Amino acid sequence: MSMSARTKPAGNGTSVTELEVHVVVTGDASNAEDHNVPGTYGHAVRLLRPIDLAKLSPAQKSEIAELVLDEFHERQGIECLDDFIIEVRLVDGAVLEQLDEDLDDFDLVANVDHHGKIEGPVTVQGRERRG
Repeated sequence: MSMSARTKPAGNGTSVTELEVHVVVTGDASNAEDHNVPGTYGHAVRLLRPIDLAKLSPAQKSEIAELVLDEFHERQGIECLDDFIIEVRLVDGAVLEQLDEDLDDFDLVANVDHHGKIEGPVTVQGRERRG
């Protein structure tokens, strides 16, 4: 699996895993203020414990997706959400979907940092995608 994940020592001697995650926005804006919204936005996700990405449960994927989308929407205003498809993806292109049910117990994600829109092409498993 060619996903960006690494373990770093934290201040308290424990390890956390960091993931690079993209929010990919596609669609055609009906509102002039949304004209520049489509694209790929980078986010760093810091986890409370090391994980094996291949073994993420649907609930864990949903937690990551929900918290990344919360951070994305805090930073990026969108006038007409219905104009767009907004997906959370790992850097290999795998989609992280939110479950329909509410998750009350978040126990995987420590925090999410929004890195802004990625300008230029984004490489996904050897394929180039415009950012």
